[in-house]
Amino acid sequence: MPKVQVTCPISGDPVDAEAFAMVDGEKVFACCGGCVKKITADPGKYKAKIAASYTYQTRCPVMGGEIDPA
Repeated sequence: MPKVQVTCPISGDPVDAEAFAMVDGEKVFACCGGCVKKITADPGKYKAKIAASYTYQTRCPVMGGEIDPA
């Protein structure tokens, strides 16, 4: 199933699609520029929080039905 980041790893607030840091070649989204600066300064410090900010997408965002993982 697709992994989707839903919360800021620093604040726990919803992410802003315009606020992100590049960590190991991938975008890590945050809620604001201040949190982006914290992530960029020391991404290792927030590794566990970054991992916990994701969820698996189980429903189609358009039709609302369940996603078939096969």
